[in-house]
Parts: sequence; structure tokens; C-alpha cells
Amino acid sequence: MAVSLLESTSPVLAEWNEPVIRQLVDTVRVLSADRIAVYLRGGIEIQQEIEH
Repeated sequence: MAVSLLESTSPVLAEWNEPVIRQLVDTVRVLSADRIAVYLRGGIEIQQEIEH
């Protein structure tokens, strides 16, 4: 389900949609003070650097 939603949606986040975000995101893990990993339902992992 998450993969099909990602494939049919623009990769640019125009507005925060809480119900959609809650459907997509499984886990967020803090890797370090400036890096997180977001795990989506369906097995996709995205690592992101956080700017301070």
C-alpha cells in the first residue's frame, strides 16, 4: 500500500497531511545528532541529514 501511494504521489511535499504521513511512516530512528532514518511501511528506508 505505501509503495503504491508513493508511486502515485508527487515527491514534493506541498502541505503536511497528517493522515497520509501516519499511513506511510512505520518508524523514525535517530542515528546521530544530525541524521535520522525514516522507515516506511512496505520496507523503504530513507536516511536524512538534519540541519541545525
